[in-house]
Amino acid sequence: MQAYLAYRPRFPRAILAFLREHGALPQDAVVADVGAGTGMLAEIFLEAVHCVIAVEPNGEMLEACRELAARQPTLEVVQGSAESTTLPDASVDLIVVGRAMHWFDWPRAHREFQRILKPGGCVMVATNGHRDSGAAVANRLSEILRKRRTDSAEADTRRDFNQRLQEFLDTSTWQRTTLHHSMTVDFATLIGYAESLSAIPRPGERGYEEMVAELRAVFAEYRQDGVLVTPLACELFLGRLRGKYMSMVTGSWTWPESMGKGSSPSVLSKIPF
Repeated sequence: MQAYLAYRPRFPRAILAFLREHGALPQDAVVADVGAGTGMLAEIFLEAVHCVIAVEPNGEMLEACRELAARQPTLEVVQGSAESTTLPDASVDLIVVGRAMHWFDWPRAHREFQRILKPGGCVMVATNGHRDSGAAVANRLSEILRKRRTDSAEADTRRDFNQRLQEFLDTSTWQRTTLHHSMTVDFATLIGYAESLSAIPRPGERGYEEMVAELRAVFAEYRQDGVLVTPLACELFLGRLRGKYMSMVTGSWTWPESMGKGSSPSVLSKIPF
């Protein structure tokens, strides 16, 4: 948890301008940050004095959100999940999801989002990392971290994730953009960032020392004045929910109102953000 808080890159504040440009964030908007984690995405809305409800199921991350709420009076924290937020019907203007969509049961989350959104409300999904920035140093870092993963997530590509979002959002009216920004790190921070990612070997585990050696080589090659400037890309998807959920796995439509015991299970993509 401490590594996550200390080393994960923050989201760019330009997200707010993007949302306002497309009419998705009036000043009186109530924003639900679903799968809020420690509240990193919520922070940019709180700085602009928006009312935010952070929804998070994990106990440790929930506690971090509560610590943030102690400093931010417009933040409400609730224990819940994308599939069961505990929020009232038609209670939020905007749902935002940052680095959490890959954990959701997508059909059930779609039904829940339809329930809690006000009429005309939107959903924004954000990714944030070095993987898609296109810079040479970012490509090197991505390759090292992808190679050292301890699960099978490498088989799930960004293209798969983008295609699966079309099951969830109405692509006839959605808006997409990529915001380019960066983080500046020393070597210790670079290692901390790597260790904050899921499915990366930890100290003492197989592959960890090799990963550190490879990261050290990249740092030595690209550093300037003792630090490394790592380009980042924040990809945004903004739109309204589909009226019905279509699974690309089964090729069948699933109406949110009829979701139940006979529904097709979703396949959870584990995309490293």
